[in-house]
Amino acid sequence: MNLTVKNRTAAWFVSNCKTSSQCELLVRNLSNFIPVDVYGSCRNNGSNHTCVNRADCNVMLGRYYRFYLSFENSLCPDYVTEKLYRTLMHDTVPVVYGGANYSLYLPEGSYVNARDFDSPENLANHLKELMINDELYLSYFRWKQRYTVELGHLNGWCSLCRLLNDRNDAEKKSYAVIAAWWSGQLNNQTCFTPPPTSLV
Repeated sequence: MNLTVKNRTAAWFVSNCKTSSQCELLVRNLSNFIPVDVYGSCRNNGSNHTCVNRADCNVMLGRYYRFYLSFENSLCPDYVTEKLYRTLMHDTVPVVYGGANYSLYLPEGSYVNARDFDSPENLANHLKELMINDELYLSYFRWKQRYTVELGHLNGWCSLCRLLNDRNDAEKKSYAVIAAWWSGQLNNQTCFTPPPTSLV
């Protein structure tokens, strides 16, 4: 990892411009304090950096950026998407924002949780410190001494079938329109809205 070239602060690859987590507001507020390069259909920051396809974007991310904004569209427990692991494969520290307990998904000390900060400015100040303190920044990669990221073939349909046929599950639930429940249009007790006075 060449930290002299890795001098861009944060990248965000995004296609959903209006989310229930309001992560787009967090990005907008964060950009008042640090440079955030937005890529994808929601790009409006005037950045002159571009990438054409996923492979090019991943190479660019790993080479030039110190942080990737792994912000989820919904704040739901146990909801993490591929954007979380993309960063680990490309030597970039994920800044996470979601409803999951990230300590169950990532090695200790490998990520920055935006929800640990009480304002975008305080989060930005922490990231600024990591931009100038290379030793502290590199401490976020100690996990590589014990772990590797392996992409395995996942079959979601097989996993769903297994879960549906698990007779040991004591709590049974059914939803007439699963998409409405998942998006929070119905009374979804598992997901929550951002606190009004926090990051967004």
